[in-house]
Amino acid sequence: MKNLIQAAVVTMLTASTAHAQQAVQWRVQDGGNGHWYRGIASPMTRSQATGLAAEQGGHLATITAAAENQFLADLSLPSQGGAISYWTGGIRTSAGSGPWNWITGEAWSYSNFDTSEPNGCCGADVRFTTFRTYEGHEGRWDDTSPENVQFVLIEWSTDCNSDGIVDYGQVLAGQLSDLDANGTPDCCEQGTNCVLDPIGSGLDGFYPFDASANDASGVGRDATLFDITFADDRRGKPQSSVSFDGAGSWARVDDLPVPTDNNFSWALWLKVDDVPSMRPIIERVRDVGSPEISPCLYAMPGGVLRFYSWNQGPWILESASGSVLPGKWVHVVVTSSQTGRRRIYIDGVPVAERSDAPPYGDSLGVMLLGRDSGDWIPRFRGQLDDLRIYPRELSIQEVERLHRLGEAPPTCRNADIYRDFNVNGADLGILLSQWGPNTPLTESDLNSDGVVNGADLGILLSFWGACP
Repeated sequence: MKNLIQAAVVTMLTASTAHAQQAVQWRVQDGGNGHWYRGIASPMTRSQATGLAAEQGGHLATITAAAENQFLADLSLPSQGGAISYWTGGIRTSAGSGPWNWITGEAWSYSNFDTSEPNGCCGADVRFTTFRTYEGHEGRWDDTSPENVQFVLIEWSTDCNSDGIVDYGQVLAGQLSDLDANGTPDCCEQGTNCVLDPIGSGLDGFYPFDASANDASGVGRDATLFDITFADDRRGKPQSSVSFDGAGSWARVDDLPVPTDNNFSWALWLKVDDVPSMRPIIERVRDVGSPEISPCLYAMPGGVLRFYSWNQGPWILESASGSVLPGKWVHVVVTSSQTGRRRIYIDGVPVAERSDAPPYGDSLGVMLLGRDSGDWIPRFRGQLDDLRIYPRELSIQEVERLHRLGEAPPTCRNADIYRDFNVNGADLGILLSQWGPNTPLTESDLNSDGVVNGADLGILLSFWGACP
């Protein structure tokens, strides 16, 4: 019963997102350690904070250098007002005495205690450190007791597959699956080889737009936002898509490499508010104000998508009317191949194709989102999310899978393969008969990773019984 109660507390804290910061990486290219950090402003005891961090695959933050401390002080951690601090991973061997240590075993070679701290106040068992965020004390530490009500500062530093990259970032980028959403790659928990998913790897840029314009591909090519606001995404998650107002809003990505042999793909989730005239979604350009643009993706009146090139005369590929409807999220992918074949996909299905596209050819290293280079046409009004830029043509199977990965998590109805409103032996039998790599008839790949295996079995068993 105690374990169930603790789990319920952790679940409650995890579900409270009103005062939770999105995870932020201290990037190696910025002089950091590659670790990820997140502050959650939910009052909790030290034990609850430790459990919450572990539940999410991380640990209470350990701060081992002045530069790391300053990075955390600059994070604008969420606050509910007052003299609030965040639990960290510092611990003393006994209350009021003994050396300080970090829970990870890292050396205690740096500290930043506030004036008159540590002072052993505020409880009988004062031996834990917290990180202060209130005015005049930002980034300073104090000591406190395990029951003192504080917030939690989580750090992710694990590299279970020993590839030199923190696992949590690879989970966020979709490179490693994390079916149970605990922050630890499934392959690490299952003891299997962690092979990077090609759909989540080798990108020129990946923008989840979770309250930031950070590039989650690992390349470090962050976007720049102008008059952009963050809004709910297609799943209702707050601050997890970018919203364009059709007037001043736009964004840009710089220093993109030129596609080799005309091979590239763009994938994104799109919601248009209205399209009274041609509106720019994506343009590859030399720079703002330059007339050199190619290729481009536009929303057209009547719900048409236009995939457009200009470098060797106008070349146009369009979807049918009604492909995109105001207020409805759709998954859009455009692909290009060395042979000149270009396609438009809507929700995983190819809807338009031509095989005579001109070679890419131009050194246009800037991508504009939501605006035309010279503002010769009105700006886009709507939302974008999960923009991925690939230096290759995605296959039909990859596009379908990418769409399914971006949909809502599997439900009981997905696990009801036999379609009798129950998840039972009939569904289990179908799943076992389709065990292994996908075929066109596979229905049992519940997590859309291209193979039916133990992960799908786990999903099915989690829904065992009648579907609501």
